Amino acid sequence: MSSKVKQWKIGEYAVGGIIEARVHNEDPTYQVVEVKARDWNDPDRIVLADWAETDHVKWYNSIRTTLNEMTSVYHADQIMEWIAKEVTKFQTINKTKQSI
Repeated sequence: MSSKVKQWKIGEYAVGGIIEARVHNEDPTYQVVEVKARDWNDPDRIVLADWAETDHVKWYNSIRTTLNEMTSVYHADQIMEWIAKEVTKFQTINKTKQSI
């Protein structure tokens, strides 16, 4: 199982100040996407979190809605762009492995 993680230190434009996104490659058929709002002063404290499996039809909208609650539309777009790239990378790698 591999995963990619990225943090955005947004400050006052985000709940808690830090948004963390993680994409886990759980299975060749799907990934798990997690988003967390961490407290700026205590990064171990999670203020708000959500997750979704990419094999579910509405995973993208679910994560996007949570990100819009956590931060501004601009930052939510930036984070979703990164998440979508990572999910696509995992799916491309898994399809290549299956075809070999």
